[in-house]
Amino acid sequence: METYESANNAGTITKRSGNPELRPFIFVTDDGSGEEKLYKTLRGCVRAGVGGIIPLPKHRSPGEEISYAHELLRFREFYSMLLPECARLGLRTAFSLADCVERTVIAAGEDRWEYGVRSRRLERRIHYCNSGEHLSLHLNESARMSLVAYYEDRDEIIDLRGSVGGDGVLEWDTPRGNWQVIEYICVPDHETERPDILSYDASEQFLEIAYELFADLLEPYMGTTVTHFYFRDLAFNSHNRHDWTENFNDFFSERFGFDPAPCYPYLFTTAGNNADHYKALFSDCRARMLRSGFLLAAEEFADKHGLELFGSITEPKLTECPPITGDALLDNTVIPCAVFDRAYLYGMNSVKLAAGAAFGRSIRDIFVELYRSYPKYDYEIYLRDASHAFARGANLPAIHLPNHTPDEAEKLHRLFEYIADVRNCLSRGRQVSDIAVIYPIYYLHSTVNLYDAEVKGFEYPDTPYNADYMSVINSICLYSGHDVTLLHPDVVARSARAENGMLRLDGLSDEGGFRVVIFPAQKFCSLGCMRVLKDYFDAGGKIVATGELPCRALEFDPHDPEKYDKEMQAIVDHIFGEAADNPAIMREYCHNRTEGGGEAYFLSFSLTAADGTNMVSSRTIDDALDSLGVDYDVYAPDMPRFESTGALNNPYNEFTRLGLQRHLPGGGMFSHIHKRYEDFDIYFFANTTDSSTRTPLFLRGAHIPFCYDPQDERRWQPEYAHVTVGGAVYTRFDVELARSGSLIVISQDSDGRTAMLDPSALEDQTAAARRKGAARRAGIR
Repeated sequence: METYESANNAGTITKRSGNPELRPFIFVTDDGSGEEKLYKTLRGCVRAGVGGIIPLPKHRSPGEEISYAHELLRFREFYSMLLPECARLGLRTAFSLADCVERTVIAAGEDRWEYGVRSRRLERRIHYCNSGEHLSLHLNESARMSLVAYYEDRDEIIDLRGSVGGDGVLEWDTPRGNWQVIEYICVPDHETERPDILSYDASEQFLEIAYELFADLLEPYMGTTVTHFYFRDLAFNSHNRHDWTENFNDFFSERFGFDPAPCYPYLFTTAGNNADHYKALFSDCRARMLRSGFLLAAEEFADKHGLELFGSITEPKLTECPPITGDALLDNTVIPCAVFDRAYLYGMNSVKLAAGAAFGRSIRDIFVELYRSYPKYDYEIYLRDASHAFARGANLPAIHLPNHTPDEAEKLHRLFEYIADVRNCLSRGRQVSDIAVIYPIYYLHSTVNLYDAEVKGFEYPDTPYNADYMSVINSICLYSGHDVTLLHPDVVARSARAENGMLRLDGLSDEGGFRVVIFPAQKFCSLGCMRVLKDYFDAGGKIVATGELPCRALEFDPHDPEKYDKEMQAIVDHIFGEAADNPAIMREYCHNRTEGGGEAYFLSFSLTAADGTNMVSSRTIDDALDSLGVDYDVYAPDMPRFESTGALNNPYNEFTRLGLQRHLPGGGMFSHIHKRYEDFDIYFFANTTDSSTRTPLFLRGAHIPFCYDPQDERRWQPEYAHVTVGGAVYTRFDVELARSGSLIVISQDSDGRTAMLDPSALEDQTAAARRKGAARRAGIR
C-alpha cells in the first residue's frame, strides 16, 4: 500500500477553525425578559460555538391583542439591546424582515404608497346571461385583466373588451346558449397586508421603507456586526393564492408572444382541449414574475447595503409548489435555502431543490434552517437532521433551538462544533454526481387550478397523481445509493451539451458531467430541453424515464395549438420508441437503443405512494440503473437501503398522521455527498439509522483516502486497494459508521494517480461493488 504523502494537506481541510464564518447561525427570539437574560443567552451562544444571531420578534401570547406597530416598536427595542452586545462578543447578526415589519409598512401607508406597494389579487365577477338578452353592464373600475363571454360546454370564448364604451359600460347582445360574462380584475389585497411580490418596483420601494424603520439602529454596525438580510416564508399569501399584479398581461405577452386576456377562463376550469397548456403558461409567468420581482429586489437590496442574503420560501419541500411559490427551483437561484420544519425529516426533500439550484448557478453557500418549530430538544434527532441536510447538499445551517437545560449545554457545544467542522469541509468546491434529474416544473404548472373557496388554515395544494420526482430522487439516493442533481429544464436547454456520452454543463469541468439522465413523469416539458436530451441520447447517453412521457411542449402558438407538440412527440418516440408512448400497449418497461450506445428505459408505474401519487418501485429503478452498466461515482454495497414509499413527500398533517417523525423504519438512512475542490475529492457519509453499518466503499479513481470523524475528531488512513469495477479504476476500503455516525473522506490528486495505473493489472471486483448487501430487515430493504 502506498504511503499517504498528502495527509497534512488533507488535514488542513478537516482542521477545526476559529473562523466565525464557519460557525452556524442561531435564531434568538425576543422573550421580553430584558437585557440581563439576553446578554446571558448571547454569552452562552459564544461558549457553544455560535457564529451569528438572527433576531426574531416576540411571539404573541394566546389571545393577546396588540397592533403590528406596537410589535415593531418592541422589535426595535430588542435590536437596541442586541446590537451592542453582539458587536462586543464578535457575533454577526441580520436585519430580519419580520411579519410586524411587513404589516406595519403596508398598514401605515394608506395615504402614501398603498397602491404602489400593497399586494394584489385576481378576482373574477361572473354575470350569467339569458339567450338573446341585451346586456348593459357597468364594469368594475379596478385594473381589468380580462373581459370575456364564456360558453364552457362548447369551450367557446369571446373577447368583449372592444364592446366597452368610454363610460365603462359593456353593451352586448347575448347569443343563444349558456353564456357567462366574466370580468377578471386585479384589486388591492386588504386581507394579507403584504407587499406586491410580483412587482420589482413595489418590492424595491417596500424594502427601502422597511429598512428606514431600523436604519438608525443598524447603520453603525453595518458590514461588521450586521452582515445578513433575512426573510422567511415567501409565498403567494392572498386568499386562495390569487396573487396577481397589474402588468401581468404585458409580461405574458413579452414572454410568449400573444395576449393572454382572452384565455383567463382556463385559470379556473379544466374544460377545453388546451386548458392545461394555458395553465402552464400562466403559472410559468407568475413564477418568473416572483423571481424578477421580490426575489430580485431582495438580492439587489442586500448588495446595495453590503449584506449577504438569507431567506426561504414557504413549504419548500412540497412536491406541488406552483400554487404556493411558483417555481421552487427558480426561487432558490437567488438564495438556495432548505427548511427542516416541525418534525424529524420534515423538509429533507427541500435540500435537493436548494442544492440543484445552487449547482445550476455555481453558488457556493446552500443555507438550511434546522429544527424550526421542533417540539422539544433531542440531541440525537438534531444530529441526524444536520447530517441529512449535509448529505443532501446543504453546507450553511441556521439553527432554531427550543428551551434546553444547562445539562444539555455540553451536547449543544458538540453539535455546533460538528456542524462547523462539516461546513468547513463541504463549503469548498462543487458537488459531483453522475445522475441528473430533470425537474418537471412545466407539468406541475399545467395542473394549477385557481378556485374560490372559504379556507381555514394553510392551503395545501393537491399533488398531481403522476408527480413522482421526489419519490424517484429518494429511490435513487436512499435505495440505489447514488447521488443526484436536480436540473431545471431551462438550465439544460441553455447550458447543457452532449459530449462523449455524457451531459455536460457549459463552464464546468468534469464535475459538471452526468452519465445518466432521469426523466420523471411529466406531460409537459420544454422543447429546448428535449432537443438537448435527443442530442445526448444520439451521442450515447443513458436516459431512464418513469410513469408518463411528455406529449406537450411548453412552447405554444394559439393559432396552431399542435405545432410544437408534434415535434415533442417525435423526439419522445425517437428516444424511447413508439411503443413506450402508446397507451394501448401495457408492459412493465420499454427499452430502446441506438447504434452509438445510447439507451433509454421507460418504466411504467407499479405502486401507489403514501402521498397518493403513482410511483415506480425503488427496486425497479435500481435494476434499470444497474442494467445501464455505468460506472458510478460511489458504491457502498452493504449500506442499509431505504425503500421510498412517498411518505417523505406528504404535507405536514399527513406526515404526522403516518407517524414518520416517530416511527421511521430503521430510524433513518445511509446517504452521502461528493465535492470536488481544486485537486481534492471530499466525501461525506452519514448513517442515521438505529444500527451501526459496516460496508466496503468503492470510490471511482485511484485515491489514497484520509478519513476523519467530525464527531470525535479521529483521523486515520484506512487500508485500501486499487481495483477495477466495470473496467474502471476504483479504490476500495472498509468503513464502519456507528448509529447516528458520519465520516469525511479526503483524497488529493486522484486524477494524476489514476492516469498512471494500468487497469488490466488490477483485481476486478465488479461483482463485489455492485452487489446489494445484506442490510435487508423490516423497513430497510
